[in-house]
Amino acid sequence: MLGLAKRVGALFLITSTSEVYGDPLQHPQVETYWGNVNPIGVRSCYDEGKRTAETLAMDQRGLNVEALRKQPLIVYGDGKQTRSFQYVSDLVEGLMRLMEGNHVGPFNLGNPGEFTMLELAKVI
Repeated sequence: MLGLAKRVGALFLITSTSEVYGDPLQHPQVETYWGNVNPIGVRSCYDEGKRTAETLAMDQRGLNVEALRKQPLIVYGDGKQTRSFQYVSDLVEGLMRLMEGNHVGPFNLGNPGEFTMLELAKVI
């Protein structure tokens, strides 16, 4: 896809997650923070490709449907892990503005408000 985009002069947008920072020592992470993982290191294509393939294989086991069955949700770990959420429409608007601008390189786009996984499970 990258080669095709280059040949036809198209923009190419890659979206990702804060998980690429590994176990960050800085919150929130800024675009220049590498975290504990260097996504553009010499071996990163192999390492990240393997990690992605393994994750996809694990995720194929089945969809978590406890909430739909009104069963208690499974929360892995102590539930204190945090994530931020945002409206998809806000993300799409931000991505469109980013694509229409002149910025090149990493750009973190998200909601600074974080919730623990226990808080999320209670809402669901």
